[in-house]
Amino acid sequence: MMSDVADMDGAGDAPKKRGRLLILVVPLLALFAGVSLGFFGVFSPLSLMEKKDPKEIAFVSDYVFVDLPQIALTLSGPKSRTLALAVKVAAKPENVAQIEFLQPRILDAFNGFLSEIDPLAFEKKGIIDVVRNELSTRLTFILGEGAFNDILITEFRIQ
Repeated sequence: MMSDVADMDGAGDAPKKRGRLLILVVPLLALFAGVSLGFFGVFSPLSLMEKKDPKEIAFVSDYVFVDLPQIALTLSGPKSRTLALAVKVAAKPENVAQIEFLQPRILDAFNGFLSEIDPLAFEKKGIIDVVRNELSTRLTFILGEGAFNDILITEFRIQ
């Protein structure tokens, strides 16, 4: 009977010892990982304090904004609603001619995508981000990789 009580006390110490051991081992592993990353040049804490050369940062002035014609289309559903969308494409000056030349194809792709969206989706939060990402994907498909920097939605209105 006495040995049963002694066994129970010893069994309770094992989880406590593991907890104490984890408290010591986890910070040591983190310290080892940090020192290793610094030693092998993967990460340097000093790089966080360095000032960046302004020439290395891409400024907005490096890009021009190409206006696309406003898109207005009627949404399907029980209520008659209209979507008005205005988009600008941020691109380098050498790509402006290509964007203007392919503008009919771009508008066709945008209209095709927008007309297939379920009208209830326009009621959900975050729809502008979804639309921006999809339009950007279609623009990349038409213009090619690297032909533009960003797509900006300047008007998104449902009437």
